[in-house]
Amino acid sequence: MEKAGFLAVNRYNAVDANGDECTILTCTLCGTRFGVRVGEVSQACGGLLSARVEPLRNRQGQVLLGSAGTMTLSRSGKALNIELVNGDRFTVSLSAVRELLAQRRSYCRIVRIPRKERLLPHPLSPSPRLQGQDALLC
Repeated sequence: MEKAGFLAVNRYNAVDANGDECTILTCTLCGTRFGVRVGEVSQACGGLLSARVEPLRNRQGQVLLGSAGTMTLSRSGKALNIELVNGDRFTVSLSAVRELLAQRRSYCRIVRIPRKERLLPHPLSPSPRLQGQDALLC
């Protein structure tokens, strides 16, 4: 797994689409900035809900613009997995996120989960339904 970004404490509040202020963590993935609400991250750490990962823009302050993915607890319960709508997947250590929320750390590293390569059959290979004796009946 390769380093893809970091999750950091944000010094300023952000404004969502409804105009409400919220405290966020800044999530930088491959050079793109996202915001994740602190309340949702703490619930995701407990496995209760998933947290929304939202694009973050600076327009007279920081603005959250819709949803770009989700952050959920892993099956093992030792990490938070981030899945973006474009299919990219990342992970961050749960203990590091808890230290970040407790303000014992200022940032934590996020790593990319490699994509699974699908092996498609070669276009010139015989179809699986036309193998063996079935191929002779054609």
